[in-house]
Amino acid sequence: MSNALLIVESPAKMKTISKLLGSGYTVRPTMGHIVDLSNGKGGGDIGIDIHNGFAPRYEAIADKKDIIKAIIDAARTADEIYVV
Repeated sequence: MSNALLIVESPAKMKTISKLLGSGYTVRPTMGHIVDLSNGKGGGDIGIDIHNGFAPRYEAIADKKDIIKAIIDAARTADEIYVV
């Protein structure tokens, strides 16, 4: 049986969706945003790389690292990953 990971924003959505989908799915919440644009404290440009086509620079939000780790751990065993 395949195992799919569904990533949602809130724990309330996680509980509701988990009940609807059943055992073939693992549902994990992000608890809001988990990454943000860089604040430029490293001496670089604020949030963008102006020398590389204005590409955005993202960094993990410090207090979300445990949530990110839990999602990554769940993704390692998933056959499919959905972000809702």
